Amino acid sequence: MTATSITSIQPVTADTVIQGDCIEIMRGMETGSVDMILTDPPYIARYRSRDGQTVKNDDNARWLRPAFAEAYRVLKSGGFCISFYGWNNADTFLAAWRTAGFRPVGHVVFRKRYASAKRFLSYQHEQAYLLAKGQVQMPLLPIPDVIDWRYERNALHPTQKPVSILTPLIEGFTSPSEIVLDPFCGSGSTLVAAKELGRRFMGIELDATHHATATRRIAGTDNRGWPRKRPLYLSNEDERATVPSTVQLPLRGVQTFDHYRATNPREKNQQGKIVPDPPRQGQLLGRSVNCRCLL
Repeated sequence: MTATSITSIQPVTADTVIQGDCIEIMRGMETGSVDMILTDPPYIARYRSRDGQTVKNDDNARWLRPAFAEAYRVLKSGGFCISFYGWNNADTFLAAWRTAGFRPVGHVVFRKRYASAKRFLSYQHEQAYLLAKGQVQMPLLPIPDVIDWRYERNALHPTQKPVSILTPLIEGFTSPSEIVLDPFCGSGSTLVAAKELGRRFMGIELDATHHATATRRIAGTDNRGWPRKRPLYLSNEDERATVPSTVQLPLRGVQTFDHYRATNPREKNQQGKIVPDPPRQGQLLGRSVNCRCLL
């Protein structure tokens, strides 16, 4: 892993944390060169933490459209971008994403056990949109759209995101060795999650202090290379495949699937219904589903 300070456009390599303006840096990246984008940009909220910390460019939206225009370009066709955003500026973010070419296909809420603030409501969640580029595959076993937040005290960044909430997002939409980009990487939580999952990563951070923090965190993170593959995806065949929901998903060696049908029954479940042997690698798993997958 390398840490780089960019003052002019130059080639960007994977497993790198770069200091600089993400718009200019992404302009030096090849089109379609990353597999997924997971990022937490400024909320345009003029945020100030209890100890007085602020976030650069959180006081204006001038960067928003050009940044996501470049993000869309460098993301591969059929890839996903997950972006956190400020709920009170949802219209501004959605307009920027749609102008860039992204298509919202999902929304994730991160549920907190405590209130970040109390005004008209007790604010106990964060949120992010799942954005698609082009035709994307629908996961057969999608991750939930409500994920519990694990408090980490914002010790490294005033708006620090826990690695534990980022891990299922990366695992759900990438395979090992694919590249995850975070153009607003802050203290590097996305990069840590990606590296722990055996993914490659690219991080960009404008603030020199946070860039140094992200660099140190990545240097101290092991590449565990967890042996989990991308969740099974539906094929685009226009037919139905029916299998019982009692079969459990094998986490190792899962690839895209052929149709798995309930054959060779050998035992019964608690309701007395016959269930098949567990599926082998490459076989369909799930409930009755329409296998037309392109959104």
